Amino acid sequence: MPSIASPTTREPACASAIQTFAQILRRQRLTRRVVFTGDLNDEPDADTLAPLREANLTEQIRLGTTVAGPNRSDALIDDKFADLSPTIWTHRHRAKGITTFALYDQIWTSPDLTVTAAHVMRRTQISGDGSDHDPAYVDLHLG
Repeated sequence: MPSIASPTTREPACASAIQTFAQILRRQRLTRRVVFTGDLNDEPDADTLAPLREANLTEQIRLGTTVAGPNRSDALIDDKFADLSPTIWTHRHRAKGITTFALYDQIWTSPDLTVTAAHVMRRTQISGDGSDHDPAYVDLHLG
C-alpha cells in the first residue's frame, strides 16, 4: 500500500489491484458471496473504486455505526470523537493544524451476502495506538 502523506499529496489508490480484482470476478464468473476488504486509500465514491461498483459490490462500512473500543485498561469507552466529522471514518490525518477524516478502510460485499451490521471500533486514543486507522468490521448472516 502506498503511504499517505496528506489528503492532497497522497499517492492514488491501489487502482491496479482493484482493476485486477474486477478482472478476476469477470473471468471466473465469481458472482456469489464475494467480500473485498482493505485499506483502499480512497473514499468509496472515488473514481478509482468504480470497478467495485461496476462488479455490483456495495461498500458496507459507510452505513455503519461506531462501537465502544477498549482503553489501555481494557474498559470499553464510547466514541468520544463522534462529533469530529459528520460522516463515519476510519482514518484521521493531521497536518499543519488541520485534521481530516476519511473512510479508507472498507468492506465491499456482493448482493447475495446479508450484512446485519457494520461497525467501526473507535480507538480511545487519538494517537499512539500503533495505527492511524480504526478497525472496521461487518456481521454477516451466512445461513
